[in-house]
Amino acid sequence: LEQRVYINGFPKAGTHLVEQMVRQIAAPITDRPWLGSFARNSWSTEMAHIDRALSVIGQFPAGGYLKGHMGWHPDISEAFRNAGVAMIFIHRDLRDVAVSTTYHILNDEVDENGNDKLVHPGKEAFRALGGFHDILKGVIVGIPGYPGVVERWQHYKPWLYEKWVLSLSFSEIVNNPQMSASLMLRYVAGVSARLVGCEMILDKRDHDYIVATMIEAMKRPTTTKRRGVPGGFRDVWNMEIEEVYVSTLHGAKTLRPVYAG
Repeated sequence: LEQRVYINGFPKAGTHLVEQMVRQIAAPITDRPWLGSFARNSWSTEMAHIDRALSVIGQFPAGGYLKGHMGWHPDISEAFRNAGVAMIFIHRDLRDVAVSTTYHILNDEVDENGNDKLVHPGKEAFRALGGFHDILKGVIVGIPGYPGVVERWQHYKPWLYEKWVLSLSFSEIVNNPQMSASLMLRYVAGVSARLVGCEMILDKRDHDYIVATMIEAMKRPTTTKRRGVPGGFRDVWNMEIEEVYVSTLHGAKTLRPVYAG
């Protein structure tokens, strides 16, 4: 079957981890199979690339995958469904996301050309806040130009309620890779089969072999270098951070996405 797969993830939730698994059942469509919807390298709530996303989705080639940080939008959701795309949506405890984002901002690794390996256009603004915990608080509540994780999550959360999307949490994948890999495989194969009017029949030996390769692929280093563990936020969390986080959660509202472009 010629699969069409889109790997959608909240930033720092495990997008690259899912990509490693999906690579065992679908190939990247391009050298850089990226398609996102937000401005400023996906660290904003400005949906600036909707028209481009709709154009690419409408021409989604069979047999491969794209990945990105795609906020929910009714037109985008409809376009994916009409194109017969299997979307795997990865999400994660926002406290772990906040800590991972803070490490991302503090990372100084560069590539052979001297460019940041982990790009964040607001790095200097966040670093100006002070030390690790000061930056962590800024990541949670946001700073000018870069909304906090709670606010940004509101633009992704509706994907959880799309029945045609396979939603998995980072903790589910890490703690139960066998189940998660099997769900991904059966989901992608099922969507692909229905697209051509067939019934999905997956031989057990083939299923077990592919699932094993997907699990093995999880062990390889990702491009983000650092891989946390579910609940790892507790290593750096303290009462002050907890108060900031809880206060931000209580003040959060389901925001209407800012559609620009």
